[in-house]
Amino acid sequence: MKLRINTELLVGVIAVILGLIAGAILMMATGNDAIEGYHYLFAGGLMNLERVGNTLAMATPLILTGLSVAFAFRTGLFNIGTPGQVLIGGLAATIVGLTVDLPKPLLLSLAIVVATAGGAIWGIIPGLLKARFNVHEVVSGIMMNWIAYWITYYMVPAYFKGSYETESRHIPEAASLKVQWLTDLFAGSYINLGLFIAAISVIFVQSIIFADVINKVVFWCGRSVQIRTSVLPRRKLEVRSVVFAAGPEAFGFLTKM
Repeated sequence: MKLRINTELLVGVIAVILGLIAGAILMMATGNDAIEGYHYLFAGGLMNLERVGNTLAMATPLILTGLSVAFAFRTGLFNIGTPGQVLIGGLAATIVGLTVDLPKPLLLSLAIVVATAGGAIWGIIPGLLKARFNVHEVVSGIMMNWIAYWITYYMVPAYFKGSYETESRHIPEAASLKVQWLTDLFAGSYINLGLFIAAISVIFVQSIIFADVINKVVFWCGRSVQIRTSVLPRRKLEVRSVVFAAGPEAFGFLTKM
């Protein structure tokens, strides 16, 4: 298991390095200075505490989205429908935040549950299409992304329009994960508690993906588990895998509130 984790880490590091090299080649091919470009990239995100906090805040929903894709990969599926699941989960959370009047702990809990459920419900559709009609999840996922986009594009200006056409009204404090001590710690950044939730989610999902118990114990979400595939029909595994993977990254939208 240790060797496996180290190999996965090495692959990740190599992927980052290759990405930086590819970016440098692209910048030089277009007549730009790659060193200067990367200087602005890192200086812009790490120049001071506020920039660091903002960078972490922007990374939080991406972390949760990445977890959903990683889990789906582990079960043998390609969850390319994450953009649509994020939009639907975010729309659901926004509706709750703008229309429900509850104390902050209850409102946040409700928004998290609704956001996660919204993404999971949106993710179950490609899973059902895959299980029932063998429709490839990439095709159905891309189609669901566009449906989610246009639903959100219609709903926000029509019912929750803010100062601009593409923005909703301001989310009330009771529906936000921002806390003053964390904002002060990062010099006024909009970082919030979602970062800690994302960190906990990483540990949880990693324990599922890399634990040896997956290969030994009946785990109802994984098509890659040989023991389980002999117990449950494949189509049930596919649906459950997509649903389980869709929830966390839909919740990721809340971390930007």
